[in-house]
Amino acid sequence: MKEVEMSEIIKQAEECNKKKIMWHFHILTPDCAFSQNKRYSIVFENEKTGEHMITFFSEKPPRQEKLEILFHGRA
Repeated sequence: MKEVEMSEIIKQAEECNKKKIMWHFHILTPDCAFSQNKRYSIVFENEKTGEHMITFFSEKPPRQEKLEILFHGRA
């Protein structure tokens, strides 16, 4: 899994939408069983390629409105 900045996850979501590639994301809390290092994180998954990206936050991240709109508004 590749660690990236949140801006890269947004960029990839936009690119997937343009190419009509299915994708989804997860928001993990520090106490989540899937949390890699007990920090808040957002995981992006490209469903076509299987590529995974992750970004970490030291505190609870602000609402990811742009990412939500891209996900729910996609074709």
